[in-house]
Amino acid sequence: MVGAIKHIHLEGFTFDREGSNTWRFTKAGSKVTVAVSPEEIAIIKKTDASLYSLDQIIDLLKDEQLDVIFIEGFHSSVANTGLSSEHGCFLAVVAGYVLKFE
Repeated sequence: MVGAIKHIHLEGFTFDREGSNTWRFTKAGSKVTVAVSPEEIAIIKKTDASLYSLDQIIDLLKDEQLDVIFIEGFHSSVANTGLSSEHGCFLAVVAGYVLKFE
């Protein structure tokens, strides 16, 4: 099983659409909103993402029984702090340049 984590650098970016019911729930004060359709479940959590390390974000997927997680967009986090080896799956960092690990 494969998972992916994508870092989005755009300030103010949201997957939610203005005017949708989930958007209205958030505007009314919902900290976490779960949208369920026949083929997807989306969890929208309003939080300061800078408070989470990459390892903590990876841990959000711990119950998914993944063999590999592709990580895109966290280049400086990986290069500067590395990753824990205790996630129970292979972590693949996707980058447009070579990352050096020591």
